Amino acid sequence: MPSPDQSLHAHLYVTDETHLSTATAYAAPTPSVLNTWGVLKRKVEGKSSVKTILQPLYKTLGYGKGNLPDKLSNLIGIEIENEFKQVPNFKSLDGWMVSSDSSLRYCGIEFVSRPLYEKDYKQAVTNLSKYVEGKRHTPTNSIRTSVHVHLDVSQLSFIEVLTFACVYWTLEEVLSSYAGDHRKGNLFCLRLKDALGQAYFLQRILDEYNVTTNVGLTNDFRYGSLNFSAIRKFCTIENRLMRGTFDVDTITTWVDSLLKIKEFSLKFKHPGEFRKYFIEDISADRLPEAVFGNSLSSNLLKPFKGDLAKTIRECFTAADEIMGYCDYDFESVLKKEEEEEAFHQEKLKYLRKSMYTFNSNAI
Repeated sequence: MPSPDQSLHAHLYVTDETHLSTATAYAAPTPSVLNTWGVLKRKVEGKSSVKTILQPLYKTLGYGKGNLPDKLSNLIGIEIENEFKQVPNFKSLDGWMVSSDSSLRYCGIEFVSRPLYEKDYKQAVTNLSKYVEGKRHTPTNSIRTSVHVHLDVSQLSFIEVLTFACVYWTLEEVLSSYAGDHRKGNLFCLRLKDALGQAYFLQRILDEYNVTTNVGLTNDFRYGSLNFSAIRKFCTIENRLMRGTFDVDTITTWVDSLLKIKEFSLKFKHPGEFRKYFIEDISADRLPEAVFGNSLSSNLLKPFKGDLAKTIRECFTAADEIMGYCDYDFESVLKKEEEEEAFHQEKLKYLRKSMYTFNSNAI
């Protein structure tokens, strides 16, 4: 399987009609899009400072700012992995890189989109679906296949990403019913309730104020349904929960739901604020409609069977490992850091002046 580095940060991109077996040449994508995910990344030192979790991640991680106007520019990357019983005659097509995938059975193929803006991704998915259907190679959509979605978080702080994650985790069981029952407990897209150790490593980041080197963001933890390791690599967060499919309505409903969660989560300064909102201001069964709106919520809830309010409250309890971990009063910590830094700089200035005076007198 190609790494996200190949899919979202490739300097070159396929546009010619090259057969799958030789699809290795790319044509340059729009520079402004690539800059968003930091083609030119500066080397940064691992530094323990509250700034690393409060400032935009492109600053913390050393990426170029890119050309995104705001936090809701919604740049997206999509990876579709599927299997075919016969060797497919797929060629590269505009907007998608095609490659073999040895992690799947039979003839495993991965289609990787170029970074797409929200207004463009639905047409790109439609084009791919028609292309695959036109080749008359039937995908298996087996339990091994999946759709992964990368959301750009370069303009968000780590705390804002964590708030997004907490809203997502609170709705994760509802979403996993839509993604496919066989995705529940899948070792390649573990939900928070399946792997609560994720919360421990995220808590360490809050304790250490260190996003750049913390072990919880390494590749060892890439198999959560939310892949946090993509943050440090590419300034994206990857969702791995959706089953394998080329159905346009299914994929677009899924991507739209993730974008809605991102939009909703930005109403809160930090996970603690969302926690307060959930406990005091809304009943659990009304949360999906509040986040997704009536139409999208109805589509997502169709496959769900069970007690909606109870299920969401149980997911909220799991996510509370993060939401209730600290008081999130980091602004006061930042103010103290800045005061200490100002005092330190003033002390250095005084020492330099003293050394100059001492040397002059000695002469």
